[in-house]
Amino acid sequence: MQWPWKKKNLSDVWKWPLASLVNLFGYWAEEAKTESNRIWKKRFRALTMLFLPYIMMSMVIQGFVKFAEGDIMQNLFTIFAAGPGMVGLGKFLGIVFYRKQIKSVWDRLSAMISEADNPKLEHIARNSLKRTWILFIVYLSIFTASVTDWLMRPPAAAILYHKKARIVDTWPVFLDTWLQWFLSYLLQFPAIVLLGHSNYTYEILYFCTSEVILCHFKLLNYKLKHLVLRDNKESTEKLISCVKYHQNLLSVCNDFKNSTSKVLIWQFLNTVIMLCTGIFILTVLIKQTPYVAVINLFEVCTFEIMSLYLYCWYSNEITFQCSDVSNAVYMAEWINAKPSDKKTMLITMSKAEQPLLFGGILEIRLETFINILKTSFSFYNFLLAFQVNSTEK
Repeated sequence: MQWPWKKKNLSDVWKWPLASLVNLFGYWAEEAKTESNRIWKKRFRALTMLFLPYIMMSMVIQGFVKFAEGDIMQNLFTIFAAGPGMVGLGKFLGIVFYRKQIKSVWDRLSAMISEADNPKLEHIARNSLKRTWILFIVYLSIFTASVTDWLMRPPAAAILYHKKARIVDTWPVFLDTWLQWFLSYLLQFPAIVLLGHSNYTYEILYFCTSEVILCHFKLLNYKLKHLVLRDNKESTEKLISCVKYHQNLLSVCNDFKNSTSKVLIWQFLNTVIMLCTGIFILTVLIKQTPYVAVINLFEVCTFEIMSLYLYCWYSNEITFQCSDVSNAVYMAEWINAKPSDKKTMLITMSKAEQPLLFGGILEIRLETFINILKTSFSFYNFLLAFQVNSTEK
């Protein structure tokens, strides 16, 4: 078996395997190879766009019902459990509505791999794409196992303990008989598969695309730092080639930022809610919480913190690499260059110093990771004070 990053042609090393993952349930129906597949996948996607909001609405209604029956403290898990579903729905819509922009980013990144036109650059590219493959395989394995775990718990509880349990709380409860339990499970099963698939697919999409973007920045910075400029036409052509590479890469980064900002904001808002409620239950209400729910809490909180950090790290690293191009230009041997080439270099440095910030209204960088944890802790303290006041009364 040959590892993908050891393929002879560099252009064959990374062929965006996550394109098949994204379109597994017809999210990108237009990319199907045959007309019949395109038709059926479009129909399935249309049903999904109706089915997932229905499931999320039933979870919200069940939350209101539980709050009407008891106090907030007793039903915090209902709020927590709805979080991953809300995030999954947002990511599903982001994948569908921004299909053309994301596909365009992938195509342009693939075309730019031709810039690795010597053995040293090819070595850099292969190492970067190897990390992309490892990230893809590890993330896909972990989160597929997590979704499978959620799906298998109700049947396991039924077989081992003869207990009727559901994957998530939805309305109506529909658990009076074993037939009702079975029908309820059949309804929730595809919803959890689709929401879980949307969740981890979007994260793999974001992280792998970011890795490939960083790969190109490494290639660009290497080219710029090793430029030897003289007062001749050949030097000018090399400089212009690097400038065009930089412009194309900036265009890709801007399109990637614009196509992901809304989903990231939605992810981060829900992450604050999930972390503060999840950690509160684990630290304060753990004795009142079933062990299966505790496993869910710990699992989701761990994955959310890990994903939150990676979102912030990749966004921060791309922003940093965009700015670092200015230093790479300055490190070139430019003293003997033509005046016009020096002017071109100054313009390139000026463009590189303009910050490219991910997230839109919410700037996403490493500091954002700390700020979100602080915000979650503030809400945690609010819940703790509320719980103390309720106990005293």
